[in-house]
Amino acid sequence: MKTLIAYYSRSGRTKTAAEKIAELTGGTLLEICEAEPYPAEYRQLVNRVLGEIQTDARPAIQPVAGSSADWDALILGTPNWCGTMAPPLMTFLQQWDWSGKKILPFGTNGGGGTGRLAEDIARLVPNGNIAPVLDLPDPEGPTKKTKSPSSIVNEMPFRASVPLSYTFLTSISRIIYSSQFSETRMLSAEKVTKWLHASLYGFFPYFATGKI
Repeated sequence: MKTLIAYYSRSGRTKTAAEKIAELTGGTLLEICEAEPYPAEYRQLVNRVLGEIQTDARPAIQPVAGSSADWDALILGTPNWCGTMAPPLMTFLQQWDWSGKKILPFGTNGGGGTGRLAEDIARLVPNGNIAPVLDLPDPEGPTKKTKSPSSIVNEMPFRASVPLSYTFLTSISRIIYSSQFSETRMLSAEKVTKWLHASLYGFFPYFATGKI
């Protein structure tokens, strides 16, 4: 399956997540960038983004080669900007025809969730095969909470029917995050893996095959 991983990133967090997902999927990375850079000053940035979102504007983006016909699936990564995706990604989604394609969205945020991301993707690509949004909050964000491994597993969009292997979790965490990260982040890596398999293939095959 040919998978495109298109993302917008300002701080670098969404880019990091996209790169780690690319390691798992073998997908091709594509960074979407606005043609006219956003202001560096925070209030000016917010004012421009709010204006684009409120007017449903499609800001110009830097040229992107190819077409949706080149891909079987799209993994779409965005920060939560004013409750939705970054406006340049809206431009990208409507630049190509994603009808009938698998679309796997993930959203990074400081603890505010993914907002209207799912609804806005469905509005922009009404005939797309859209998977549940993967929420990737910043573990150091303002709403950080300590969760038990069992509670994190229970929140996963797809749960395996056999117990999780600590050895498996450790090996996957080394792919997603460096070894100094916490157990919570390690289990979040497992969450990413489950989301990918459940969304791309409709099942979770690694227990049977021993590999991803």
